[in-house]
Amino acid sequence: MKGQALVAGGFCLLAVSTMAQTRVEVTAPRPVYEAILKLQSLSRVAINYEDLRYDSANDVEDASGWILTPQQRQDHPNAKVIIPKAGSLSATLPTDGAGKLPDVSTTEQALAAVLAAQSASNTPGTLHSELAGGVLFVEPSEQHSAQGFRVSATPILDTLVTLDGKEALAVDVFEYIVAQIRNASGAKLTLGTVPIGAFLQSKVALKANGESAKFVLAKLLAALFPGRTAFYHALYDPVLQVYVFNVAVKLE
Repeated sequence: MKGQALVAGGFCLLAVSTMAQTRVEVTAPRPVYEAILKLQSLSRVAINYEDLRYDSANDVEDASGWILTPQQRQDHPNAKVIIPKAGSLSATLPTDGAGKLPDVSTTEQALAAVLAAQSASNTPGTLHSELAGGVLFVEPSEQHSAQGFRVSATPILDTLVTLDGKEALAVDVFEYIVAQIRNASGAKLTLGTVPIGAFLQSKVALKANGESAKFVLAKLLAALFPGRTAFYHALYDPVLQVYVFNVAVKLE
């Protein structure tokens, strides 16, 4: 058996492996997201993630005291760093003898264990997963309203989008998808940390006719990084009220 603990940015992730399973314990502002990062490190199956929307004041906290340095607090005494309130979850993952998630089935089982643990915890909202084209998608099911009531969530990346199939720069295709999401839902989505060279220099030709944005975005990543495991994380900023779209490519 082997164990590894990581403490950074105010959260703790503990992973303990045995011959047939890995126990993951997370305490973080976005515990499902952090657990998914662990799953992704064990699997070659892309796991795409859309964050909960943190509309309730009870679901966020001021982290200025431990994120800002003393000098930053002195220079900006009124500055606040508002982040999702930390929560905890623990789950047992069905890894193989090497501590990996070797295929789609085990990765899907591991993700289901994480989401079940989150649902049973005291973290805000719930999320669900969907498998399509050998790729996993995680998105909100329920969240808290501004008044603190639990309500159904409408994932912004379920917005139906259309593309004409003409070749265009990847960044322009992304922006066209974003414009359709904004027009349909009012939600704001912006590029965050992405392989910028690929987005600015590579051209793709994608066609979609009333297809969920999440599937089209997954196709965009597959076109940009053929044969590799590329995935997105759309993280919600509760202050700016914008989703930040981050992309990573797994190092094989």
